[in-house]
Amino acid sequence: MIDDAQNFINQYLKLSIEIENNLNEKNQNDKLDAFESKVESIRNIVEEDGDRNDLLKFEELEESYEAVKETQNIKLMEKVLSDMTDLMYTILLKDLNFLIYQFDQLIQKDTDYKDKAKFLELKYQGINQANNSDAEGLRRTIFDLLGIMEQKALKEVTENIQRVGLRK
Repeated sequence: MIDDAQNFINQYLKLSIEIENNLNEKNQNDKLDAFESKVESIRNIVEEDGDRNDLLKFEELEESYEAVKETQNIKLMEKVLSDMTDLMYTILLKDLNFLIYQFDQLIQKDTDYKDKAKFLELKYQGINQANNSDAEGLRRTIFDLLGIMEQKALKEVTENIQRVGLRK
C-alpha cells in the first residue's frame, strides 16, 4: 500500500514537473513570437521613415538581436529590443504626421491637465506649429503638454503612444 502511494506521488511529481516545463517552453515560445513581431514592426518603421544612418543602426541592432536569439537569452533579447524601440521613437519623433497625430490625441480633453490656462496656450501654439509644418516646435509643445498632464492621463497617453508607435 505504501509503495503504491509512493509510486503515485512520484508519478504526480514527475507529471507536475513535465507540465511546468511545457508551460515554461510555451511561455518562452510566446515571448519569442512577440519579439519577432515587434522587430518586424520596428523594421517597417525604420525602412519607411528612417534615413540611411537609422537603417544602418537598425541593421547593427538586428545583427545583435539575431546573435542573441541563438542563445535564447530573453533578458539580452529584451535589451536589444529596447534599443531598437528607442531608435524607432527617435525616428517617429521626427515624423510630422506622427507628431500631429499624437498632438491631436493630447488636446482632446482639457480635464487631463493640471494647468488649464497653460493647456490652452500650448494647444493653440501646437495648432499653429502643425499648420506651419514645424515638427521641432510641435515636438517641444507635446513634451510641454505631457509635463502639465495629470498622472492618470499621462499613464494612459504613454501606453497609447507605445501602441501607436508599433502599429504606425
